[in-house]
Amino acid sequence: MAKRKRKRENPLSPAIIALNIAIVVVIALMVLFVYLFWTSGDTEPAERTTPPMPVTSGRATYTTTTTPAAVTESTTTSSYIPITQASTTTPVSVTPPPPDADPDAEAPEPIAPIGSYDVSFFENDLFVGDSIMTGMSGFGYLPPANVFAQIGLNPDSVFTTDINGRTLKQKLAEARPQRVFIMLGTNGLAFLSAAHMAEKMGALVTDIRSDSADTLIYILTIPPVTAAHDRDKPEKNADVLAYNALLTALDSDSVRVLDVYSQLKDKDGFLSERFAEEDGLHFLGAAYKAVLSYIQSELS
Repeated sequence: MAKRKRKRENPLSPAIIALNIAIVVVIALMVLFVYLFWTSGDTEPAERTTPPMPVTSGRATYTTTTTPAAVTESTTTSSYIPITQASTTTPVSVTPPPPDADPDAEAPEPIAPIGSYDVSFFENDLFVGDSIMTGMSGFGYLPPANVFAQIGLNPDSVFTTDINGRTLKQKLAEARPQRVFIMLGTNGLAFLSAAHMAEKMGALVTDIRSDSADTLIYILTIPPVTAAHDRDKPEKNADVLAYNALLTALDSDSVRVLDVYSQLKDKDGFLSERFAEEDGLHFLGAAYKAVLSYIQSELS
């Protein structure tokens, strides 16, 4: 008769299983307790490296920094940076005060106001001239009918030049102006002598007098040139002055000379920048207004 085999017993008894479960629970509770204790403290883990965050207020700048957890003192500090100090985040630039004025420096030249003029004051007059004078009508300061002017015109060529189908002689016969204002010579400075142009100007006055005996004749001195033009171009201010001196000598009972030059010069005797075009010879609009205002004030 065969022997019955004995059943093999399980080595893990219920008591051992229960003990293992208890150990696992205790370890889990300890881990949870440590976690809760760690996160509930005032310090942060040392591995956290949050960069400083600037906080601004109305009058000052505060920069908050975090101290590593290894430091046993207070882990959070604040530094106060007044806005009047230099900062790496907000640089402050200071504009130095202007230097003291030189007590010996010459005061700037005061700019005289430009007077006004009335177009109707010149409605029966004729203005004769070169390219500078063309601006009187070209820029609308006077009607075209009151201007006899052309680029390049000078005291020599004015006798024979035809403008819009009329010579000056024909224009005078047709318009019978009350007054004639002549400003010629600037274009001739580069190639004609001052004496020659002044002589031709005297002849022109004689012709106008014979052709239009009732017309009052006014010679306008020619304007200065700018300092830059004087330096770089053939028209020189010294020649302007020499020519104007000869024109002034023509002043008499039958002809009057008006000093336009003095109305347009700067403190050094050159054409003022407020009146000069870029070429230093021709006029900006303010110059025409200044000339017309000066003439009207002289004759009123």
